[in-house]
Amino acid sequence: TMMRRPAVRPANVHRRRLQAVWAASTILCNAGFRSVATAASQSCNLGKTDTSCSASSPQSAVPTYPLIKKWRQSNDSWLLRFGLPTNRVHLGDDPIVPTCISVHHNGTSEDGVAKLLKKSYSPTSHPSTTNTFDLLVKAYPPRPGGGVGAAICALEPGQLLHGKLKSERIVHGSPRIAKRWDRIGLVAGGTGVAPLVQIIRIVLED
Repeated sequence: TMMRRPAVRPANVHRRRLQAVWAASTILCNAGFRSVATAASQSCNLGKTDTSCSASSPQSAVPTYPLIKKWRQSNDSWLLRFGLPTNRVHLGDDPIVPTCISVHHNGTSEDGVAKLLKKSYSPTSHPSTTNTFDLLVKAYPPRPGGGVGAAICALEPGQLLHGKLKSERIVHGSPRIAKRWDRIGLVAGGTGVAPLVQIIRIVLED
């Protein structure tokens, strides 16, 4: 008895086409991200911002943070230290309130169309740290609509991260963590550990 090969489903064909489009667009976008960051870092001194610096960035209205140093933590994760603009001493407005930054990256949508992607990261450094902040970032395998982590991990010292500080998180009616509870229990997994690292640093200093 002859066996018929199962017909390829339209959904699978569509998915393969998207993957092919995404693969080509990701290479172009990542190359563009690095070339823009390199050009910006070459025209600007670390820790300094001026009109020429903002004009050379992908999103001129978005603050930039130069990469100072990076340390590999695993085969796909990096700890990266960024500098702050000269008009800021701490990343956040309050040095004892947890912070979070929305990183902007010129990538693609799930359909392979050019799109500004945004992803939030919580620094692992204490919010009172002066002039710098640390991000622990995992470079997930590239996919349509993603690739922000991979782009961050691909940065080299002197290149720029583009991002905006997010509003303070409200925890039980207040963004402050210190001196509020006698006992604290924290449960997290995967990349969800990062926000709790900053909370732990604040609590241990209390």
